[in-house]
Amino acid sequence: MLVRLLYYVNLGTGAPKDGESLQSNGDLENDPGMDSPQRQEWLDKNDLARHKEVVTEAVSGVIILLLTATKSLRKRILNSNS
Repeated sequence: MLVRLLYYVNLGTGAPKDGESLQSNGDLENDPGMDSPQRQEWLDKNDLARHKEVVTEAVSGVIILLLTATKSLRKRILNSNS
């Protein structure tokens, strides 16, 4: 279920591709040449990409915690049966 959530979170468009960065050379938020719709689009795109990164890390962390707990419990069960 967690893997499926991770898959669906990363389906959307607008996330940076490999090698791309969220930041460009200049500060686009304060660029006077950028009009409001362009600035909003840029902010939305970067906000979506950051949200995906955070959710991906959270789901990965939960998976690691579950695997660690399972490993620990399995060791305890095996040691109690010996």
